[in-house]
This record gives sequence, structure tokens and C-alpha cells, in this order.
Amino acid sequence: MGVALLLASFGCDNSDEPTCDGSFSLNIVSQTSARCESTGSVEVTTQGQNGSVMYRIGSGSLQNSGTFENLEPGSYQIIAQDEGGCEATLLVTINEEVSDLMISNIATNSSACLESVGSLTVEAQGGNPEYQYRINQGEFQSAAEFSNLTPGDYTVTVQDADGCFAETTVRVASDVSFSNTIQDIISTNCAVTGCHVAGTNIPDFSVTENIIDEAARIKSRTEARTMPPSRSGRTLTDEQITQIACWVDDGAQNN
Repeated sequence: MGVALLLASFGCDNSDEPTCDGSFSLNIVSQTSARCESTGSVEVTTQGQNGSVMYRIGSGSLQNSGTFENLEPGSYQIIAQDEGGCEATLLVTINEEVSDLMISNIATNSSACLESVGSLTVEAQGGNPEYQYRINQGEFQSAAEFSNLTPGDYTVTVQDADGCFAETTVRVASDVSFSNTIQDIISTNCAVTGCHVAGTNIPDFSVTENIIDEAARIKSRTEARTMPPSRSGRTLTDEQITQIACWVDDGAQNN
């Protein structure tokens, strides 16, 4: 019997070698989107493989697990390789999810002009609780209330569990009243003969509307101590100047 006939009789046709017949495939088990500072993930599984399977993304390193995490938004080619050297590929897209986190309300309590007794309380909704809060560039905290605040504007930031942010600016007003404080300062020191009264070519500060219209200029000039002018013999105290500034910064209201 020849060698060729002997080989044929034993069936040595390499039929025991695994073949890649297209039955090896990848399927998605679960997937999450990327959301703010929280990255996306995908878990895949295989079917029709020969033996154990290794996985990789693109030209990355092979790994035993079919779970890939810390994925930025974008498209990824996942490749699975079985023991027979067969490969299956799957294109996966990680979407970017827009957060609906928002600051729904901020309640404020006014502060004394020269003291730190104001407060604010933040309400948030949407996003992925639990929320963290801060004002300006301070540290985040779990409590939604901030106290011992001076009058002024505050940047309020809420951060959720995914690292999403919502931000707004709110003012903690002072307790300075036009009718109780500012009107008397102006009428005593500015709305006087030879100055801001009727019959002159400058605004008449005996009229409330004129004071409100000129509020920003009054603040600027009193802080510079050019109002009242030195020739009038009148001067404002530091407290009065600060009270005027608080009232103007609060919106120069007729309160």
C-alpha cells in the first residue's frame, strides 16, 4: 500500500482543526451612557465560540472580561477572539446623556449691612442624587443651607452623583431701607440749599425717583467722598457710606 493510500485510509484531512464558519458572534448584555463626569460602559457576551474567549477594544490589550468601563462618548469596535483564533467584532456607540439637574429654588434671609447674619437654602431637582452644594469657590457640603452670610452676590453650585453641575447667582440682600435710612441720609446731607434741590441744574434729591435714578452715581461719589462736596461742610460716616452701598447693591428699591 502506498503512502498516499495509507494517509487516505486513516482520514488525515485536518478535519479536527477548528474552522471560522461565521457562527462566532458578539452581543451586548448591558450598556450605559456617559453623563457629565461619569463615563459610559458596555458588557458583551459571545456565542458560537470555540473554547474560551478574550476581548479587546480596537488595538487595545486582550482581557478575559467582556465588560469595558470608563468609556468616553464615541464609537468603539469590540473584538472577541476564541481559542481557535476566530474573531467576532461588534461596533458599540457610547452616547452622551444630557443632565436634567437644575436648581429649582433658593430661599434667602437678609443680612444686616454691617454684619454676617444672612442665609440661603438651596433646592435642586433632576440629575442623580445625592446632591452636594457649595457657594462661590468653597468646599462642597451635603447640607443645602448656608448661614452667617454678609450681604452680596453668591454663586451657588449643585453637583450630583454623576458629577453634573447646575449653577446660578443669588443675592443675599441687606436690611437697609430707603424710607428708614437712605432718605434721611440724602435729605440731611445732599438735598440742601445750594446742592441737590429744586431750581438747580442738578437732580433734585428731595424727589424720591431722582435719588433712585441716580443711585449708582450716589454710591460711586459717596465712596469716593466727593459727595457731599467738601465745600458744604458736611461729611458722611463710614457707616452711612456702607449703608448707601448696601442699598444700591440691593437694587436701589423704594422700600
